[in-house]
Amino acid sequence: MMRIGWITGEYPPMQGGVGAYTRILAERVRDLGYECFIFTDQRAASSDGRLPVTAAVRTWTPEAILRARRWAQEHQLDAISLQYQTAAYGMSPFI
Repeated sequence: MMRIGWITGEYPPMQGGVGAYTRILAERVRDLGYECFIFTDQRAASSDGRLPVTAAVRTWTPEAILRARRWAQEHQLDAISLQYQTAAYGMSPFI
């Protein structure tokens, strides 16, 4: 089974379209038989009961990128989708 990770600067219950879109997209992909994992901001729910969520980032710095890399390795991901919307990442130049 393919394992897919979704990196997003916002995720419910945070307000924002990219977070809502990411949850819906990951759920639909999961429904097709893939394993899906979310990596996001600390202000998001650590688990929404729908998908495994790692809410680990306070600010999107180089350290956050290293955390995301470790997360991807720990989950043995086959693919990663970066859901990019600049403001969701605090306008960080590192994304």
